[in-house]
Amino acid sequence: MKKPLEKGIARSDDMRYRKFASLFGDTMRPLRVFAYRACLVLQWLLGFLLLPASALLKARPESVAKWLPDAKWAIEAYHDNAWLILFLLAAFTQAFRFLAPKIKPVWPSSAMHELLKQAYRFAFKKGPREEPPHLHRVTLFEKKRKKLIIRARSCHLTNTSQTTFAISDNPEECEGVAGWTYVLGQILFIDGLPELGQNATADDFEMYAAKTYVSSKWLQEKRPKARSYLGIPVEVKAKLWGVLVLDSAGTQTIRYDALSGDQASLRDREAYNFMGIAVGKLLERITQ
Repeated sequence: MKKPLEKGIARSDDMRYRKFASLFGDTMRPLRVFAYRACLVLQWLLGFLLLPASALLKARPESVAKWLPDAKWAIEAYHDNAWLILFLLAAFTQAFRFLAPKIKPVWPSSAMHELLKQAYRFAFKKGPREEPPHLHRVTLFEKKRKKLIIRARSCHLTNTSQTTFAISDNPEECEGVAGWTYVLGQILFIDGLPELGQNATADDFEMYAAKTYVSSKWLQEKRPKARSYLGIPVEVKAKLWGVLVLDSAGTQTIRYDALSGDQASLRDREAYNFMGIAVGKLLERITQ
């Protein structure tokens, strides 16, 4: 039975909500998580037992009896059935080795990646088609102690980035759009940023730093190309888990009109809110 939130969104006339809602059915259940972990443990355990089981074939009951008198009958019984025991150990080891990949958890390559792609298509679908896709990104940040680290990203070209942003209970100590989205707990939209190319001036760096909550020194080192950002808080089990950050380095801005207040703007904001909810619900099922 669908939850009220999923049911209501599935009935929406807007297809983008249906695409997001359809992903809930693709996530794994707790039983699948348990079965996958059990396969890994059993595969390792049975593989480990094959070594002493093979070594016992050379053991002589008379020699073992000198040290362990009660073990003589066990060694003799093992020798009589060694072929069957070794066959079963090898067979079950291979069976679990074959089964584990079939039920492997979907994070992050399947359901989460598809969800980020849906968010990407919605946020940047109005732009010119000739713009390279890598100019627009959707990044999922997870809170780890006092930092936000990258957990998943829609663009494969920057998936290995080690960029982190500091977070704190004191907003003044938070870094970047990701950090301020986390501490504010609401959607944060920033556009109109200058291009930090070779001809960028000191004023450009100061303006960029002030709008994105980073230092000019950080900008000089990283030289971000994004001209607009949109941050979305992500909650898991009613607790702030991380943030979703959309950024665009192209001529088009992120699809979001924060000032118009018309029906289209409200629907965009509602869609971005649901992106955060959808990611949170997916994480609940993946991490439980």
